[in-house]
Amino acid sequence: MLISESCILRLQWKRCVWQGSFEGVSFEADMARMQDFLALFNTWEILMIPSDSQRRAWRNEAVERGGKLCLKAGRRKVFSASFVHTGGYFVIDRGRQQVYAVDMPYNQADNRRFFALEPDLWRNRLLFHFNYDGLASVKVSYPDFKDSYRLLNTGESFLLEHERGVDTVPASRARAYLSSFTRVYFDAKDAGSEAGNLLYEMEICPQEGECMIFPVFEKITEGRPDVFKALAVVRRSSGTDTVEIPYVVLDKLAKRPDWFRLY
Repeated sequence: MLISESCILRLQWKRCVWQGSFEGVSFEADMARMQDFLALFNTWEILMIPSDSQRRAWRNEAVERGGKLCLKAGRRKVFSASFVHTGGYFVIDRGRQQVYAVDMPYNQADNRRFFALEPDLWRNRLLFHFNYDGLASVKVSYPDFKDSYRLLNTGESFLLEHERGVDTVPASRARAYLSSFTRVYFDAKDAGSEAGNLLYEMEICPQEGECMIFPVFEKITEGRPDVFKALAVVRRSSGTDTVEIPYVVLDKLAKRPDWFRLY
């Protein structure tokens, strides 16, 4: 739990996921980000133990513009401290005489962001995560249908259905393609962007569970297509959401039938 002024960011482990809440809005927190955050508490290095006057100055500054942190295991309090960034230091105040400046041994600037009330930093931006051996099929439908295809895992072989017929795809080539569907993340949509032309629609079907279907559009910003990112309209538990995905990721997911024959 992070507290700053009257705002509280709460992160809790429930039902095998990290759940977050901020100003009455609930969201699912990113598992990897939570692991990076909790790992910090085993890597802090004490840089300086202050004098009495320095300790008072730090505490006054923490009251004016700092925050509070509380870690709990069930109802038991594991760690509690006030903190503030000041004079190039990250200062922790655990009460009594336990006031000191600490540092993180890597990614210092990024890691200090964990202690700011930025709920977007914590939100789960994992679009999907499939193992290649757990996928039954992947279908890519282009607007003109010319290069549309469906890669099907029969259990014994991989078949590519397309406009000109059905081909058998070598397992190594098919698995190289399907491995791209592991840990695919998205970015929040820019407020000023809008969807342009439809590029294609994807249908990803696991061997167990429901298929994931979403269209991908050009991202238009100030009247011009973005050359780095596209927009995808996805159905999430909270409703339909428009998100951004880099082309460098999408180019691994959406191929043309000829790509599977380049072996």
